[in-house]
Amino acid sequence: MATAVRSNLLEREAELAVLEACLSEVCAGSGRLVLVAGEAGVGKSALVRSFCAEVAESTHVLTAACDPLFMPRPLGPFVDLARTIGGTLDDLVRSGPNPYSLADSLVEELTRTSPTIVVLEDVHWADEGTADVIRFVAGRIERLDALLVATYRDDELGRTHPLRVVLGSLATVPGIRRVRVRPLSRDAVGVLADPYSADADDLYRLTSGNPFFVTEVLASLPDQVPETVRDAVLARTAQLSADARPLLDALSVLPSGADAGLIEALARPSADLLADTIASGMLTTRNGVLTFRHELARLTVEDAVPLARRVDLHRAALAELEARPAEEHDLARLAHHAEAAGNAAAVLRYSPRAAEQASALGAHREAAGQYRRTLRYADRLPLARRASLLEAYSGECYLTDEADEVIAALRSAAEAYRALGDRLKEGATLGRLATILWCPGRGAEGRRVGLDCVTLLETLGPTTELAYAYDRMAFLTRMNADLESAEGWSSKATLATRTPSNGRAAVASSSRSCPDRALQSRATGVAQIGPAGTGKFASSWTSSTRSCSR
Repeated sequence: MATAVRSNLLEREAELAVLEACLSEVCAGSGRLVLVAGEAGVGKSALVRSFCAEVAESTHVLTAACDPLFMPRPLGPFVDLARTIGGTLDDLVRSGPNPYSLADSLVEELTRTSPTIVVLEDVHWADEGTADVIRFVAGRIERLDALLVATYRDDELGRTHPLRVVLGSLATVPGIRRVRVRPLSRDAVGVLADPYSADADDLYRLTSGNPFFVTEVLASLPDQVPETVRDAVLARTAQLSADARPLLDALSVLPSGADAGLIEALARPSADLLADTIASGMLTTRNGVLTFRHELARLTVEDAVPLARRVDLHRAALAELEARPAEEHDLARLAHHAEAAGNAAAVLRYSPRAAEQASALGAHREAAGQYRRTLRYADRLPLARRASLLEAYSGECYLTDEADEVIAALRSAAEAYRALGDRLKEGATLGRLATILWCPGRGAEGRRVGLDCVTLLETLGPTTELAYAYDRMAFLTRMNADLESAEGWSSKATLATRTPSNGRAAVASSSRSCPDRALQSRATGVAQIGPAGTGKFASSWTSSTRSCSR
């Protein structure tokens, strides 16, 4: 059983080793107090339970906890312990003790018993009497045959929290060890996500490795914010002062966090309010940027902000960011706030540029998202501009393996060029669509579109696009094992590339399109499809197929 419990813990070997070493010291005659700190949900209780389960057969284990009450029970956890231990300690509790008599009696009890582990959970909720007992026992811990383990949330200890005073007074007391339980790494989150086929990177981004958040999100898939997490986050925000709410609301609409200028523009908090809210553990600072400690917490708070208030905050953020020098403009961030503020003009100003920037950096999924955002507002753009955006969007979706999106975008672009009367661009777009249709196994449809493309372009006379259309048909018929037709289309493509008006332009042009480059047959090679060219045909088939199924 102990092995099974430990096997469920990830990245806790060092913390368990500290607890085991302290228990060994207790068995050697010197008591120890271990203070186990960490944020809410990080796994402090799981760590201590796992340790206690491993040693339960050889060591007496007592557990108690402080309750999250608006008015804590006086000496609550020690009253529970006394009733478990019984005897004179229980009699003392029932007679109504003060903290000092209870502490003295507890020390006497732990001095005469065999090695005992006493676990006190959640001492950040302790009343002042409980804090005094902890301090009294801690001062005498080395004389006891006991390992006292106290867990607390260090992210909820404000500057004036009573436990701060206790912890400070124990700084130089011998026999005390401190363990800080940290969030899981991205690799550990990946181990937990794997059985659910969940995206480990997205899960880590949402949870920052907090085990409670990780397990709740996985258990609630496909919901992004589980009810349990939402309740936990909102319960914590309710404990903050009323003045903190506007600050949290403002930060919730800023996924990238806020520098001093944005904080001032959206919330105008006092220095004390800012310090207290950070001390509460809800917020943190990274490189001078104020942000929520967990993305799930931000999403929860943002969802609770009334819509009208949320829109106003996005408008204020957009205005502040736009007012900055152009070299400081973060295009993706501006586009985000523009859409959330309902500012269509600003979306069309920033989102296409953000897409181009992302594409240039190789971030094609982000580029596709920015083009998708732009197209939601593109009905107010000239039709030719819409068509070009659809083509750009199709290219990014191809690179992110979104075949259905590529096909839909190219169809819409072709329709736009048809409405504009631009038959050359309509034909070129249909040609790309014909090639792409082959990828998801829609070869027959691709050949039909390819024929429409050829028919349209042949009405325009010799063009580079027509030579390329013949080349595509050679490829598509060849992929359908129709070698005779493929040879015919190949011959037409070869002749078209030799016309005085085209020269080598057709082949050169075809190499510029990523989807087409992966699939094109190359006019100079398809002419060899006959018996003498079977080997080259097979090689080309393999290469093209691999390209489309990557």
